[in-house]
This record gives sequence, structure tokens and C-alpha cells, in this order.
Amino acid sequence: MKKIYLETPINKSLEFVKNAFDESLFEYLAPPIIPFQILEFGGCKKGDAVELKLGPEFFHTTWRSDITEELSQDSKWSFTDVGVKLPCPLKKWKHVHSVVKVDEHNCIIVDDINYDCENVVINNLIYPILYLQFKARYPLYKKYFSNLK
Repeated sequence: MKKIYLETPINKSLEFVKNAFDESLFEYLAPPIIPFQILEFGGCKKGDAVELKLGPEFFHTTWRSDITEELSQDSKWSFTDVGVKLPCPLKKWKHVHSVVKVDEHNCIIVDDINYDCENVVINNLIYPILYLQFKARYPLYKKYFSNLK
């Protein structure tokens, strides 16, 4: 398994950020270079699912993740998506999305991702692609939440 762990500080409250984790944010964070269509967006609660069509029409793949956990506390909110139908070369995917309270007006969004391609060479080859894709969320999160009132 390979791990990616990224933190993004946000100048909004935990509750504000939690309430904005919806389909609009999901679409906003989509990588611009990959054709992308949401087939299903159930939400961020345990039992929900997200299914995507990725790639051009003539050569697309499907990605489906189930939300397997949700945790809600005064100082932290998180949910976990686990891949059940993944594009090649991914074999396993677990992404814990967390919002951690810093104080009443600030929080940190954490992307904690574990993936596996069952081949260490491929794991290492796709690491920079996945890392950069999720690192690119840093300014997107900042802009998105700064524009919300």
C-alpha cells in the first residue's frame, strides 16, 4: 500500500466546511484534464456511494466508491470512501476525508489516501500523478471556501 497525506488550512469553522462537503465541491475539485461525469453522488454518510465516469466517451472507465464510515465529533468530522470499482491499475483505494477544528473560526482539511496497484513499481509510478492531483486541491479548497458566505 502507498500513502498520500495532505493538509489544507481553511479560514472557516469546522461546521461551515462540513456543511459545504457536497456535490458542488466534488465537481469543483475534479481534475480539469480528465473528462469527468458524476453518475451518482449519494453524499458523505455511511452507506452513501459515489460513481464516476472518467475519460473520453470512446475510452472511459468507471470509478465507484462506497462511504464506509462517518465520524462526527466537536473537534473533528470525517468520512471514508473505499473503492469498489476502480480504474486500472488501481486495485485498492481508501480515502479518509477529515475536517479538524483548530479554533472556532479555522480548521484543517485532511486528505489521507491509501492505494495499491499490487505492484510496487506501478505504485511508485502513479504516486506523483496522484500526489499532484490531490496537492492541486490546496488552492482550490482555499478559493472555494473563501468565496462561500
